[in-house]
Amino acid sequence: MKNVETLILLVGLFMLVGQVNIWGQEKAQGCDGPRYEDEVAEAVTITTVKYDEAMNYDGSIIELEMDIFQVENDTFSRRPVVILAHSVVDDRTEMYHLCEQFSRRGYVAASMDYRGGDGVRTYEKYVHVGIRQIQDMKAAVRFFRNDYMADNLFRVDTNYIFVGGFSIGGVMSLHTGYWDDGDNVDPIIDSLLNIEGGIEGNSNEFLNVSSRVQGVINLSGAILHKEWIDQGEAAVVSYHGTADDVVSIRRHLFDGLYFTDGTEEVHQQAAIKNIPNYFHPVSGGGHFDIYEESFSDQFHAFKEATFKFFKESVLCKSPINSISPANFIEQKARIFPNPASRILHIQHDEYEILELIIFDCLGKEIGHWKVNNIEKTIEINKLNSGLYYYTLKNEVHYIQSGKIVINNR
Repeated sequence: MKNVETLILLVGLFMLVGQVNIWGQEKAQGCDGPRYEDEVAEAVTITTVKYDEAMNYDGSIIELEMDIFQVENDTFSRRPVVILAHSVVDDRTEMYHLCEQFSRRGYVAASMDYRGGDGVRTYEKYVHVGIRQIQDMKAAVRFFRNDYMADNLFRVDTNYIFVGGFSIGGVMSLHTGYWDDGDNVDPIIDSLLNIEGGIEGNSNEFLNVSSRVQGVINLSGAILHKEWIDQGEAAVVSYHGTADDVVSIRRHLFDGLYFTDGTEEVHQQAAIKNIPNYFHPVSGGGHFDIYEESFSDQFHAFKEATFKFFKESVLCKSPINSISPANFIEQKARIFPNPASRILHIQHDEYEILELIIFDCLGKEIGHWKVNNIEKTIEINKLNSGLYYYTLKNEVHYIQSGKIVINNR
């Protein structure tokens, strides 16, 4: 009884103090000011470090570096860090602009190298190169955790490490955030993992340090299996063109060799698993042009929303708000009755066409309906009784997600 009373007291104290976030960790330092959402400094320093050595595709050992951005004269002792990876056609400078923007808001930001491939296009080669690239990103995460325990040169808050990137960098970040040792893989992947030392790899000395991250920034990436995304894992933000013909926004046969789950599937699964998420699809946008001048307003809006989202939903999340809906956009629709039988009503105040998508408990899409009036009734009499999940979206955002119990007995 005394232990129970002590536990209740501790929980009460944490809630009164309000310094614990959705994962039960302390809030980030600096949550009481504009830091993390608005720029707090202009002058930025860049330090280049070697974060790992690893075997490349040709058998040579290469040094992997990253450029670390910090604002000058920052007095904070614990700072969140974001690690970004460029696309396959560019180099570390591709991520400099984002690194500068994150660092000016109080983050430590890094643009990282990673290993490439030999250009051979087979499923096995793609997976082999992909495993090594994910290992590289995990090694970069471990570098910062090890630095904190050793010299603490970069003064990072190891409770708040984010990863992200564009194109292959987005693919790397999604897998770093969600692919775990216990996830099901096919025999080819299993064999390659055995060769390469598992998901973590065996390339550096920090293998006893966690590579877990608290957030993912997915810029036009994809994941092999959306089912790898599970409750309690990293928050995710994404920016992706709806007409991307390089890495599709939807489930897609990549290069005619294997299927990937696109960003739409990532966020549907995140909603089902109650993971905080924010998605900005770009209508008509391709793989590269959504980062260019023609779509600059949309990319700017995404970045501003991302800074706000990470501050409110990850870094400074209070326990009293941790039961709120996982998606970033405020709930705007009423879906009733719940439990429902045979029919379902949707009422909303949006003057635009919406789409309701319903999934089963495994994340499989069961049906979707256009909601083109402020009130609509849909028939659900063909659905089996049980627990279902839904998302409601407009042309730009997923605006709502939740659960529905259907009883058609």
